[in-house]
Formats: sequence, structure tokens, C-alpha cells
Amino acid sequence: MTVNRRLFLQSAGGAALAVRAGMVSGAPVRGTAAKATPLSDALRDPPLASRPQIRWWWPGGAVDPAAIRAEVADIATAGFGGFEIADVRDSIEVPIDPATLGWASPAWIAGVEAALEEADRRGLAPSLTLGPHWPTGIPGVRPDDDAASKELVHGERRLSGGWRYSGPVPPPLQEKPSGALPVQNENPPVTPVLIALQAMRIVEAPQGAAPLLDPRTLIDLSARIRDGRIDWTPPDAGEWILLSFWMRGTGQIQNMFGMNRKASMLASPTPYVLDIYGPAAVTALTAYWDRHLLTPRVRELMRRTGGSFFEDSLEMAAACPWTPTALAEFEKRRGYGLIPHLALLVSRQPTMGEMILGGGRPQLFRLQGMEAERVRHDYDSMLSDLYIEHRLRGLSRWAERLGMRFRVQAIGSDINSGLAAAVAAVPEGDNSNDIHGWRMLAAGRDIGGHRILSDEAGTFVRGSAHVATWRDLLYMLHRDMAGGANQIMLHGYSHATAPGAGWPGFSAFGRAIGNDWGPRDPNWTMAPGVTAYLGRLQHLLRQGRTRCDLAVLGEPLRSQAVLHAGYTFQYPAMELFDWPQMAVKGGRLMPDGPAYRAIVLNALPAIDLTVARRLLDHARAGLPVVLIGEPPRRGRGWRDAQARDRAIDSLIGQLLAQPTVRRIARQKELPRALAGLGVESLLRFSSPDRIMALHRHMEEGELFYLLNDQDRPSRQTVDVAAKGAPFQVDLWSGDILPLPHRRLPDGRIEIDLRLAPDEPAVWIMSDSLRATAPFPALAADPASVREIRLSGWEVIFDDWRPGNGPARTVIRQDRLHLDTLAPWSALPGRKGMAGTARYIAHVRVDAPHIPAGALLDLGKLGGTATVAVNGSAAAAVNPFSLQARIGPLLKPGDNRIEIIVASPLNNRLLAENIADLAFAPPLDGDAPAAPAPSPAPSSGEEDPDLADGPAGKAGMQPGADLPGGPRRYQDYGLIGPVSLWL
Repeated sequence: MTVNRRLFLQSAGGAALAVRAGMVSGAPVRGTAAKATPLSDALRDPPLASRPQIRWWWPGGAVDPAAIRAEVADIATAGFGGFEIADVRDSIEVPIDPATLGWASPAWIAGVEAALEEADRRGLAPSLTLGPHWPTGIPGVRPDDDAASKELVHGERRLSGGWRYSGPVPPPLQEKPSGALPVQNENPPVTPVLIALQAMRIVEAPQGAAPLLDPRTLIDLSARIRDGRIDWTPPDAGEWILLSFWMRGTGQIQNMFGMNRKASMLASPTPYVLDIYGPAAVTALTAYWDRHLLTPRVRELMRRTGGSFFEDSLEMAAACPWTPTALAEFEKRRGYGLIPHLALLVSRQPTMGEMILGGGRPQLFRLQGMEAERVRHDYDSMLSDLYIEHRLRGLSRWAERLGMRFRVQAIGSDINSGLAAAVAAVPEGDNSNDIHGWRMLAAGRDIGGHRILSDEAGTFVRGSAHVATWRDLLYMLHRDMAGGANQIMLHGYSHATAPGAGWPGFSAFGRAIGNDWGPRDPNWTMAPGVTAYLGRLQHLLRQGRTRCDLAVLGEPLRSQAVLHAGYTFQYPAMELFDWPQMAVKGGRLMPDGPAYRAIVLNALPAIDLTVARRLLDHARAGLPVVLIGEPPRRGRGWRDAQARDRAIDSLIGQLLAQPTVRRIARQKELPRALAGLGVESLLRFSSPDRIMALHRHMEEGELFYLLNDQDRPSRQTVDVAAKGAPFQVDLWSGDILPLPHRRLPDGRIEIDLRLAPDEPAVWIMSDSLRATAPFPALAADPASVREIRLSGWEVIFDDWRPGNGPARTVIRQDRLHLDTLAPWSALPGRKGMAGTARYIAHVRVDAPHIPAGALLDLGKLGGTATVAVNGSAAAAVNPFSLQARIGPLLKPGDNRIEIIVASPLNNRLLAENIADLAFAPPLDGDAPAAPAPSPAPSSGEEDPDLADGPAGKAGMQPGADLPGGPRRYQDYGLIGPVSLWL
């Protein structure tokens, strides 16, 4: 699109055209340079601890320590603050001896020592995954061991007409365990253990629905079993069913997505997946590390570098998750026996998508007069309790003893992720989290008193490797950060070589899942500018504490009206409302934490009795509460359900009678209800543009992160309820800029907001902060702003091509003169070009005074760019506005403008016919499924006001694509037109 004067005046981003009449131009810069402060120093050059980190995929122990040291140096030079070592090699299709080159082999340990030594030398924070690939498994644990993952399965035999049955106890209907895989793990050594044998009368068995059983007729036949056989006759001629319930190992090995089923195992002996609920697995895991991996040198380096152990998402293969102590733990924690209710728990084998995302577990039987969801809630909450008590706390204590932390994705397997996030030292989310999922994890982090919420970043960015630009990645990360993420763990960086790999080198996922960031892609040349940008953002989003207007229970708030009103909100897990720190003081819920100003119950179907009591106490203490839709009148658990429901109904009735409580019908009525209760938003937007806000209270003042979550520019005014002068952080330079503003009669501050599509801004309201650069206004009068179109480009191309070796690239350089800019693919002989290009033009500036806010606008760009003016150091260009503030670098007369553009490797891969490694054909329904946003029940509210912003493809997150999709040629290069605005 040609950027004409009108459009530019409407959408100019990083710099303002002029200071509006009536506005104060902002706090002056003190002297020639503001006095340095810890914050300004950190923004100028973000410390390593604040910088993003990167996941580093190794092909097992097939690594050379010297090459490992070189890659650590490369990661550091690119501006990352740490890395995570992971054995991920889905793409390898040749055997690797697991005893000599597998995970935990001597070669692996030598590589780890080299990586830790180089990290220590360079000040980086190293992390190590707990096992090869994921879920976590270790050599030596067999599927029948207590430490191995378990599942509950069932067998059945139907009887009618009073017929006698004499024969073996019905074996599991699902003959093979859920972890069985064709070819590689076809028959894991699993021995089912009988838990119970029951008989019940069938009330009805409708076609396509779960049979309805009469629990009053339940007969426990377990004691009548002899030598594995049962002899039994039903007491009447009705329809009966024999149900056998079995515990067995899942036999699961690591999820390799079917790419290398015929290749070798990851370690020796086979590392079967561990139980995530019981203490035996924690003991086995830590003992294995202590004995086999933690050499004296590794222990020393861990204490010196202080990184973390990491456990990836809980993609567990189990028809119904189980643990050897489940029966005893359930009765102890829930107060009733589980055996009479086992028929409500059994399910079928999960699909790969259900393993990745959680959920599934369809109900196979119904029990007459019994609400299955209550029993299932009790069971799932018990599993979450066991996971937190044993896995999470146990591994955290072990990591701390080694001078490390435990970073964890407590996602999947029906774990209460929001509760686990409050306990984990470093919780982490991934591409399965939408904005609401991030707000849930952030609530846990903040209520738990932790500082970091990590982000497995860009897992599925653009689908295949070497397609995504840095802009594509930031597009996704900006939304994660709006939800509360503040530590990027970029996914990921593949080791250079591996057995059987061809050009452009080893790719952990065969270039079929997400991106391969690293020096074998021209993109990587632009990494320092992006990592500095992310380091500034992360540093700012860790300052002080989160401040949040609303704690929401129930469905996500999706109303545009709520966003437009400027309210910030989180989704604390219901169990957290029982925590002692969730108390009201000074009109705030947990004032030393998120300091929630109100609680919202949004179409909440059920509530715990203890939480209902706490809500009533909070309302009586003066905290506003708003209920949207029908209020909850029932509990979630099974024991004493009727008595609890009556008590809850009474408490909700009392709650609704409080003067601090309002009930409304629709989400869009929430802003008015809150205002009526005295909860005014801190931000007021003049336009209904979709702006997502996040607020932190820091030592210097109040920080606001504002994201333009739409595909069009936002230009509006925002008035802010805060003390002090307003500043904006230029996230690409680190400058602290004074913001022009106007103080309103009610004390609020009015500020102009200009954001490009998908661009964020960070504002700080402070009495103590000092600007480090002047506000970059172009001119006192917008009418005087003029455009100079650049032309006559000399272009130096660096074309990346396959070299002599799988990880060797040759660069062919040539020059071209261009009067008119165009994509590389449109230039003769350059359709398959990938690499970098240096564009040089000269522009004459005939002006006695050059405004500091002079802007270079790149027009349209394919790739990522830096700009240098008159020989200055190259500076990163904001990839959203595609504008660079260059006023201080210009001089009267001739000026040399140099723009460097880097592309991904995509077009070269196409030109060389280098295919991605495709997923294996689906085998027994185990093909991977695409991630999807966190599911949420529907309240039935049909309202065009409800929306979640930009939609992803095929149900995925915005910016994500299906893994392994077809490649297409992309338009790379400086496409322009390029204009200088003075």
C-alpha cells in the first residue's frame, strides 16, 4: 500500500506529528543527558537475567563439546540470556545407539558439562529438561513399577435372562495399554492388576449413548474370584453387566509424533513415562539424576549458574489417569470410597490431541441418580492435589537443594493449571494457552507471590520452520504478554548437525513444527535487536507487582465493552479464594498482591461451599461483587451434595442482598455495574478500538502495557487515573520519552495514543522518573510536515545457498541498481533468494532545523530490517510501524541511508526442492492434533459485542499455523516506497 500524506498523518506510530493544543509537552530532559538510574540503564542494555531464553534441541549425545561451546557463544552473541537443553530428535531416521549416544550417555553428559561451563563463562542461565523429549521418563523404570504412569481400564461382560457366567474375570476391553505405539512400542510389558469386580443391573442401553446402570443393585464380586475366574449367576432375569476394573501401566514412551518410529530409542534402557501423581516417581527420578547425571562438575556448575530444571506439558496417554495409591488417597481426601463409583471414571484411550491439550475422557457409563460430574470433579481435584504435593513440591525441593529452580508446564492430564501456577517456582504456558489461559496462569503466579511466568514461545509460529519472521513471532508474544507472560523461552534452536541430516542442518522436528531459529537462517542476523527489545519488555513486566481490577470466576470475559472501559482482569482458580492471603483490606482483595478491586462471577455454574462463604465475607467487608447471568446455586463435589447445595443457595441469597453486590444479565452491562459500585477503571479509551491492557505497580510509579489487538492502527486519546508525569518507553531504543498530556479537572491525565496494528506501548506514570530523550514530535504544526520519497537504490545481495556439508552455507554476493523497489522474487533470477540485502540511498535535507522526530518510513517490508544513517550503528526498525526515528542522525545536506533486510530461508528451500519431513501416516488414531484455544463453556449469550480479537487458523492461536503445512514462495525484501518525513 502506498503511504500517502493523509494515511501517514492518521497512522503515524512511534512519534507524534505535533503536540496537540492544550497539552503539556512533557517533562524536560535534564541537561544534555538524564542522570542514569537502574531502570534507565536496564532499558538501554537489558541485563542478561531480563533477556529472552531459547530452547536448544540436541540429537541425543551425538554432539561434540567444542561445537556445543560454539553454539552457547552464538546464543549469547544473539542477545539471549539463557538456554534450555532438550533431547528432541523427531526428524532422525537413522539408528543412534542409545547406550553410547542417547540421553544420559557419557557423550550427553560431556556435552552438558561443556554447555554449563560456557554458560558460566558468559553469564547465561542454563536449563535442563528432566528427561528426553516429553513426557518425562527415565531409563530403568518398567511399566509395572509404582514409579511408572498408570491408567484405570475396565472389562465387561453382559448377562441376561438369569444366565450363569463361569469363566475368566473379563479382561480389559482395550487390549493394549494406551502408551502402545505401532512399530516402536507395540507391546510394552504391562501386567494388569485387578482393582474390583462388580455386577450391576442395566436400566437402559440406548443406541449411541452410555448405558445407564442402577447403583442400588451393585454387587461386589471381588472376594469370589478364584484363580482369576468368577462363577456367578444374576439374581433375576433382567439385563446385568459384569464390570472388572484394572490398574495397569500405560507403557507410554516419549511422544515422538510418529516421525522416527523405526529409529532408535532415546535412552537405554527404554525410558518409560513416569507417574505424575505419586511419590515413587519423584524418588526414582531424582535418584537417577543424582546417580547418573549429576557429576561433581555438573553440580558445581549448577550452583554457579543457577538455572532451572524443566518439565514440559503433561501429554499423558491414559484412558483414565491412575496412581497406585488412588483408592486410599481418594477416601482420605474426599471422605468417601471410590470403588462404588469406578464406572463413572473409566473411559477410552485418548487421542494425541487430547493428550496434548487435556480434556477428552468421554463417559462410558451412567449411574442412575448420581451426577457423574461431581464424582469426576472430586477425582480430578484429588489428582491435582497429588500432583502438586508430590511432583511439584517434591521436585521443587530437590531443585532448590542443587541451587536450581523447577520450571514447569502444569498443563494437560486434567491438572488444575491455575492452582499449580500458584505453587510452581516458575510456571510456564505454551501455544495451547489463549489470552484467557495466560490470565489464569498469571493469577496463580501473582497470588502465589512469584515473579516469572514463562512462555514456550512460538511453538507453531507459521507452521513450518524457516517461514516466520521476527514480526510473526512478536505478533504472538505481544498477546502472551498482555495475558501476563514475562519470560520468553523461544521454541527453538536446533544443534547444527545430526546423523543423517542434510542441508541446512539438523532440525529437531524436521522443519515441520514451528521455526528453527539460529545461524543457519538469515533471520538470525537480526536477533540482537529483537532480543534487546524483548529484554526491555520483560524487564518492565517484572517490575513491582501486578495490579488488576477484577478477579473473575466462571466463563471468560469476552465483551468488547469491558475492554473499551479499560478494566484489567484475571481468572484465579477457585481453590485460590480459600488461601489465607486472599483477604480484603482497604477495599482490595489481596492488597499486597494483585489488589483486586472487585470479584465477578460470570455464568458460574457451581461453587465450593468454602468459597461461597469467603465471597459473602468479602462483600460484607466492602469488596464489590458482580454476578453475570444465573448465580451458582450448587456445589461441585459429591459428598453431602444436597446439604452443601442448600447451604450454598442460602449463602448466595445473602450475598445478593448485600449493598456491595450487583446482578446483571449480560457482560456488556459490567462497566456500568462496576461504576455504580465505585469501581472506576484506571484507563478510559476514547475509541472502541480493541486495546488490551496490563497494569503493574512499580517503585517509580504505575506501569501500563497497552496492546493494539487489531489489524488496523489505533489513534485515540486515553485518560489515566494516576499521579505523576507520563512517560513512554521506546522499546526499540530503550529511551524514556516524556509524553505530552493534559491534566483533566478530575485529576486524570489525558494522553494521545498512536499504535500500529498489533503494536504495544508501555507507559509509566511517575513523579521520580526522568526522561532520557525528548519527545519525538515532527513539527509544531502538522500542516508543515513534508515527505521526501527516496529513490536510486544501490542494493548488495547476499544470497544463502547450500554449501559443502549439511550445516555449511555459501553466500553469493552481487549488486544491482534499482530505481523502483520490488520483492526479491519479482527481480530477474531471484525467485528463490533467501538471505540479506543492503539497500543504500542518498537523500538531501535542506532545512536549517531537523526535527528530532524525523521519521524514516519503510512502506512495505518482507523480512526484518535495520537502519543506519551517515555511518551510524545499525538500529532495529519497529516491524509493526515500519518506522525509525532518525532525526538526531540527520544533517543538513546529503545523508546516506542504509537499510539492511534479512529474510527467512523459506524461498531457498523451495528453490532447492528441500522438503520438510512429513508426519508419519496416522497410526491407530495417534496423529498429532493442532492446538486450540482453552475451551470455555457457553453461557448461551449471543451478542456481537463478544469477541476474542484476531482469530487463528484451524482453531489455533493467532499467528500459529498447522504443523507441516505446504510451503509457498514469500515476498521478501524492501518493497517500499521509502519516505523521509520531516
